Amino acid sequence: MIRVLACALATVWMSSAAVAEVRIALLVGNEDYPAEVGILQNPHEDVGRVADALSQAGFDDIEVLEDATQQEINLAVARLTRKLREAGDQGVGFFYYSGHGGSTEASGVRRNYVLPAKTLITGAEELPILGVPIDSVVDSLVATNAKAVFVISDACRNTLPITSSKGGSSDKSFVPTQTRSGLYVAYSTADGATARDDGIFSEALAAQIVKPDQYVSRAFTLALREVARRRPGNKLPFSVDGLTEDLCFLSCPGQSTRGKSDDERDWERLSALDKAEGYRIYLALHPSGTFVSSARSALDRLAGSTVAGGSKSASPGTEDYVAAAEGTVADGTVDIDRLAPAVIAAYEAGDSAYFAQDYLEASRQYKIACDGGDPRGCADLGYLYDAGLGVDQNDNVAFGYYQKGCDGNQAFACANTGVFYESGRSVAEDHRRAFQLYQKGCDLEDYYCTYVGYMYRYAKGVDRDYGLARQLYTTSCDADDARGCFELASMTQWGEGAEPDLLTARPLYDKACVLDAARCADIGVFYENGWGGPVDHAKAVEAYEQACATDDKRCTYIGYMYDHGRGVPRDDSTARTYYERGCNAGDSRGCYSVGILYEYGDGGPMDLGEAVRHYDLACQLEDKNCTYIGYMYEHGRGVGIDVNKARGFYERGCDGEDARGCAAMGYMKDNGIAGATDSVGAAAYYEKACDLDDSYCVDYGVLYENGRGVPRDESKAAELYGRACEADEKHCTYSGYMYYWAKGVGQDHYRARILYDRGCEASDDRGCHNLGLMYYEGEGGAKDEKRGVSYIRRACSNDFQAACDWISEQGL
Repeated sequence: MIRVLACALATVWMSSAAVAEVRIALLVGNEDYPAEVGILQNPHEDVGRVADALSQAGFDDIEVLEDATQQEINLAVARLTRKLREAGDQGVGFFYYSGHGGSTEASGVRRNYVLPAKTLITGAEELPILGVPIDSVVDSLVATNAKAVFVISDACRNTLPITSSKGGSSDKSFVPTQTRSGLYVAYSTADGATARDDGIFSEALAAQIVKPDQYVSRAFTLALREVARRRPGNKLPFSVDGLTEDLCFLSCPGQSTRGKSDDERDWERLSALDKAEGYRIYLALHPSGTFVSSARSALDRLAGSTVAGGSKSASPGTEDYVAAAEGTVADGTVDIDRLAPAVIAAYEAGDSAYFAQDYLEASRQYKIACDGGDPRGCADLGYLYDAGLGVDQNDNVAFGYYQKGCDGNQAFACANTGVFYESGRSVAEDHRRAFQLYQKGCDLEDYYCTYVGYMYRYAKGVDRDYGLARQLYTTSCDADDARGCFELASMTQWGEGAEPDLLTARPLYDKACVLDAARCADIGVFYENGWGGPVDHAKAVEAYEQACATDDKRCTYIGYMYDHGRGVPRDDSTARTYYERGCNAGDSRGCYSVGILYEYGDGGPMDLGEAVRHYDLACQLEDKNCTYIGYMYEHGRGVGIDVNKARGFYERGCDGEDARGCAAMGYMKDNGIAGATDSVGAAAYYEKACDLDDSYCVDYGVLYENGRGVPRDESKAAELYGRACEADEKHCTYSGYMYYWAKGVGQDHYRARILYDRGCEASDDRGCHNLGLMYYEGEGGAKDEKRGVSYIRRACSNDFQAACDWISEQGL
């Protein structure tokens, strides 16, 4: 089957100067092979996934072949070649193949081949006759003089039965391709390795193609690293970058990806959720928008389909109370069936009123039931006084009713009476008594064993016992208590009582989310970061939305997703809305996040006063976030310059274990700001910053390299630079410098070049400048003056003066 996609999308072109680019793609996915070769399951999905991503990135001529023969592949390559030749130096070609592939040696040279569909090839010697040589594809496309050509192969399946007396198992794999100007080649496997038919490569590649604000070289680097991370062996797949200029798939760093109006984009995004919260956000953002009437109609529809109701916190429903009471034989048990009919009727009327949200009537009926000897009425009346529903909030009265309920063996009442003793509300704090009450609640009903597990986990009233805590949490989780599932997941994640196990923690967090939407943020974090399973940003967004709808503090999580375009289109305006909700609910992360948006004018007008206000709120809520407002005072942004105040805030941030605050204090002491120069003191702060976050080890390394505040030790400096590089690639330039000049490590220009490349791709201009010089001089690898100049120009374009001086000296 041959499909041709012609998609004219309004999107940002591949580079800032590429308005006239012509982007053309050919994607081949072969599944239909003879049984002797091995039928595959994923190539059709692979090409569909990559085609969708390329169309979003602005490729407007995409040809997709499924189960293509040798002739069909060759003719399609010829069509792609002709189109690229017609496009001239504005052409960008993309060839992607998913299916079987292999290599064979002839005349001392090993070549790579893709296998046409429906073709019986079981010997490597048959590849040159029946296969399609990758070299021929590359030669044809590069000869067009296109601006850029991408040749991407997702082949080398480990199920391929090719054999030969010379090649052996290596015939299933590909060999490296030589660098050629304007050509980027990437394989789904490492040199000489094979891959499973698992779709991982296409998933990783497609995700990076549609990611805005990054260069294509970075996109491929991240995609290949993701493949290595998710596949056994963790070998980085092969790639070779011969591009001569910076290109981008969706948008380059700093470019806008907006096409439609904010009104249209917000409506499309929020209405797709079909949730009341989404429609309310739209109305808040666009009170006079085009879709206001539609939003209000949708809210009316959703309101009409929702039955009013509520829940009594940790309390189960009426039928659960009845079941617990009827099956109990302990002292204090009340036989519900033997209560006066009027008492039973009063309790049931109280429940009806409660779930109709008529809390005043519920309190009246529960009191009648309680006075008539029904402990259920006492327990629920205690909850109304505890929460201030229908009656004035009163801890003393709530405690009294909870006690009566617990005396009547109501597990819910015992648990809440225990809470009073644990926290010292209305009674003297007594953890041992709290433990006894929690234990009674657990004995009555598995659901409440969470409270006992908590006491064992944190050694409150009893000795710490992680094993018992896990058993009790398991019991309550099995009884569908969300908190029990959450606590058990947390212990499993962090390795309390057993080895850390993210794989087991993930479904426990998921169950907690299903039972209580307020717990959904935790499973969202697992989906977002790929802990215990694959990354799934869409599911993370869904989980964060559920958490936000239940608890405004959790809205910060969904704000982050919109802020960074993870699982949803990047939208700073919507991020502001969610961050503000989180901040207003007392979440410090929401406060400093919305402060950042105000400071830089993202998602709305710049307002340094509002930035300072939100940073101050974040600092009041949590010391570690005081670093933000310290920066504002140091640099006079939204407030007058006051380095003494800045220093005070930085110290609070550092005391709160914020690496940035420690690093800032180190800088102030190292440079004599708001006090005398103190390199020894600076070293102490830099050391703490490094211990808290490896990316801050750079400053500590500089001290060791120069012997300032600590003994001179270039080996220690190199070690610290290495830690910083692995945490944040922009710091890899420091490591590259040490390898280039043999400072603390053996001289290794090849490794220096790689490290400079990593620094450059992370937008470190020094890395780009140094990398360019190495290419220009042919140090650490092949000499390529044109490419070297391009890297140095890139550094100069960002006002890196050394790069600009070099260009001037060379007369370029």
